[in-house]
Amino acid sequence: MNDKKKIIKYLNQKGISKNKFYLTTGLSVGFLDSGNSLGVDKLRMIIDKYHDLNPMWFLKENEPMILENLSENLSGPLKRVCEESYSEINKDFDREKLIEILQKTIFYQEQAISYLRDQITMINK
Repeated sequence: MNDKKKIIKYLNQKGISKNKFYLTTGLSVGFLDSGNSLGVDKLRMIIDKYHDLNPMWFLKENEPMILENLSENLSGPLKRVCEESYSEINKDFDREKLIEILQKTIFYQEQAISYLRDQITMINK
């Protein structure tokens, strides 16, 4: 299965229309219907918008399409830090590295909390 067909499979599984995909990513209408490969720049754009799409799935067929081990509520930098944390912890247990990763996680969680508080304040006005 080529890369663009994989994107279509992902969209179908998630119930996302091609039009919504084009609007979300900023890619041109018809992008998925022309050619076979995505290109690294386009794949980055897609993964930045669809955080549960496993980039390793494009490299290895036996990888899961969707990253299911992370909370559905995470997004952006916080999700990336958590993904790094899980992969680093699973690779090799190193106490100092684990502390560094957990400190990064706390930092991004604090940023997320601050952002959400600002959103709540704006909604309540």
